[in-house]
Amino acid sequence: MDERIDVYIASDPDHEYCFAEIEVDGKFLASLSQEESVDKLVIELPGLGLVEDLVIRSVPLEIFQRGIELAVAALKNRRPWV
Repeated sequence: MDERIDVYIASDPDHEYCFAEIEVDGKFLASLSQEESVDKLVIELPGLGLVEDLVIRSVPLEIFQRGIELAVAALKNRRPWV
């Protein structure tokens, strides 16, 4: 299952702190943001207007949960502004 999931730490002008992007099968699933606080992570799901070939909108619950677990682990113990 994990071979289907990739997590990338990123930052951009729209986020004050770094965030984790979760991809499944090479397509964007969600991002995990530290915008509210390091201890209160927020899941951001893809909105409308994205190129649909680059987004995955439906996955089995186990894969979604594992992606979130991996993203939390990737952000844990990182300075939020890196």
